[in-house]
Amino acid sequence: METVFVGKDRQYNRRFLQMCSHFLVEPVACTPASGWEKGQVENQVNLVRERFFTPRLRFKSYDELNGWLLDKCISYARAHKHVDQPQRTIWEVFEQERSQLVAYPGRFDGFHAAQVSIGKTCLVRFDNNKYSVLSTAVGRPAEIHAYADRIVIRQNGIEIGQHERHFGRGETIYILRRCAGEDCCNARTRTAGSR
Repeated sequence: METVFVGKDRQYNRRFLQMCSHFLVEPVACTPASGWEKGQVENQVNLVRERFFTPRLRFKSYDELNGWLLDKCISYARAHKHVDQPQRTIWEVFEQERSQLVAYPGRFDGFHAAQVSIGKTCLVRFDNNKYSVLSTAVGRPAEIHAYADRIVIRQNGIEIGQHERHFGRGETIYILRRCAGEDCCNARTRTAGSR
């Protein structure tokens, strides 16, 4: 959200609107000072949290979490009655309506973009950490695409670095196989976490 106007008028950020367009969703904001709307959403979130995530579970990856969650949702839909059609299950209603639903367009490339400059040390700074890039990229601007688990650094559309995302502070992260040759500056003796 970039700006809140009077009533439900909002100016959403560009990436959020791109995601809405990708999934064919129209965003609708809550009315300011209407606590009951916020309460309804919070109650639904708490219901899902209690139903599926108690006790708290751990997963090795987002794919593992998503697979588990899909199985739980299908099991729940097959076992519970539909609110408006109590003689049928949620799954039966879904199966009947499935042919009329818009097809899933595929995964949205959801990243936070940030413009960065590349210094003489072949490092870019993002979220209080430094990440290595190719030496051919020095002195020119680049763009970071930050995902939940990784960052990708591009310059003129060409990938010049990709790293696992670190959430600590003051870390310097190198890709040593890239730095072993002439592709990376000043990094032969440094390792991840050196400052």
